[in-house]
Amino acid sequence: MKRKLAIAVCFLFVVSSACIGCKRKPADKEPEATAAVIQTEQPTAPEPAAPEPEANSPDTQASTGESATNGADDIDRQLEKVNDACEVYLAKNKETTTLLSLFSFLYDDTNQKYIDVKELKAQGCLRRDFANEDIMVLYMKPSEFASYNELNVTKGDELTVFCAVETGDTVRIRNYQEEGGTLPLSEFKKVVLSYNQVHGDIVTPEKDGPDYNAILKGVHDFENKSNTRKYSIRYMRQDGTYAVVVFSDEKNVSEVKEHILKKKNDVWEVVSGNLQDSESSRTEINAQYPDFDITMLPPYDLSKYRDKLSPDSDAIINAMLSSGLLIEKSDLPVTYCCRTDQFLYVTFESGKKFLGFFNKDGVWDFYPPKDYEEAVKYMLKLSGEKIVPAFIIPL
Repeated sequence: MKRKLAIAVCFLFVVSSACIGCKRKPADKEPEATAAVIQTEQPTAPEPAAPEPEANSPDTQASTGESATNGADDIDRQLEKVNDACEVYLAKNKETTTLLSLFSFLYDDTNQKYIDVKELKAQGCLRRDFANEDIMVLYMKPSEFASYNELNVTKGDELTVFCAVETGDTVRIRNYQEEGGTLPLSEFKKVVLSYNQVHGDIVTPEKDGPDYNAILKGVHDFENKSNTRKYSIRYMRQDGTYAVVVFSDEKNVSEVKEHILKKKNDVWEVVSGNLQDSESSRTEINAQYPDFDITMLPPYDLSKYRDKLSPDSDAIINAMLSSGLLIEKSDLPVTYCCRTDQFLYVTFESGKKFLGFFNKDGVWDFYPPKDYEEAVKYMLKLSGEKIVPAFIIPL
């Protein structure tokens, strides 16, 4: 299913009672995807919607203790039960599971699934005979709702679980601690759509093109550097609203940084800088900007390589000279070299370039990749890992 179509289906919950099934998952990152970081995969198709229970079915009455047609009080009790179940789920999983807000819904990023009524029942957090699977489990900032006089919600900027259900042309909503209230469906739709993560096609800007240069200027401004300062770009993606850049100064290629930028009035500004120091960059950026498409982030986590980056390559270059891979007079000097404890990427004045791999015998093997994509494929094959430090290779 095409990306935009999947998202359009996702938001049909605001006009349809079969809402829980219409949510998209981020693309699974298979080994080949790392080699093609320039070409983001489309998301998987949404899960089919859950069938609606009959209004007066035995299951419905068993879950609430009375008929499901008793109005707002009954709906509030159902919302309260699901909120209670969410608290049980959070207590069991929050320390071991990465939770995100994905299109406003609570999403288990570790296991790649939405946390809805079905999942709460499957995990034993909610009685299996609870029948109202139309209740939405949202993960949003209370401040999004606090401005509405119709709702009893305290302002706050920390992502919080809310449960909501459509009731005709209104939506009943509450969280674990506050009773919430009722919003017109049209207003609820506006709030939830503010977490829409699709802002346009995700692309790598053409080098030295208008977007590329404008994004780099945003980096320059944040770094307080002159626009004449040159950077080595390792990764750049943008969707028209946000951009991600992984880079280093050309004079210090081992000091790799990662910034998130946002376009405001046609100017790119860094809104979340130095993510290379964050051990949970996905949750950090999602908490700050829930409308940011996390599939734009690079597959690797830079913080895991902080202690593995090294500027020391003299011994390796000497080994390459001794082996005959290089001829000192015609190939040197080195024009670029970045390495971790396992991989090295190096280029020379002669135009030669090599990917180095530190094998299990403690010896560096070298491969001559023709381009970025082939170099990453070598890394995947040699390491046997799904995620490799592709940031050592400049675009």
